[in-house]
Amino acid sequence: MPSQQITFHHVFSPLVFFGLLVFMLSTPGVMGQATAMQQAPPVIKGTPVQSEPLDFEIENRTGYALSGLYLSPANQNDWSDNLLEEVLDDEEIMGISFAPERFTATWDLRADWLMSEDEDEPEYVYWTGLSLNDIAKLTLYYNESTRTPSAETEPSAETE
Repeated sequence: MPSQQITFHHVFSPLVFFGLLVFMLSTPGVMGQATAMQQAPPVIKGTPVQSEPLDFEIENRTGYALSGLYLSPANQNDWSDNLLEEVLDDEEIMGISFAPERFTATWDLRADWLMSEDEDEPEYVYWTGLSLNDIAKLTLYYNESTRTPSAETEPSAETE
């Protein structure tokens, strides 16, 4: 009985064909099939919070007249236009309405003032990590001896 030789070509061809078929069916875009990964919407990290203006009262207890008040998404250093239409003197309260262009859960606040009348450049300090959606009133303090800002918040009616 003559011996039958099995060549490499006979054994390899079905394996190559099967491998290519599996590859084509499982690879996105091959054979015109989209996968779930291609159809899923992009994942947006962070919490979109406000879609309406952020309204709150601000009380100045810093010991200085505030000439500028600015908001930025936390840790972004992307400050809004000045929120004050006029100087906010020490011990005054003013209503603020801020319509953000960005969605964020926390905000940083920057206040500018002249430390003395003979200075040309304003000093400024920051209050960071403010959750403005939850705040009805924000009272700003400044300890001149330690040069440290602090704040007290009163929660909005929705968060009580």
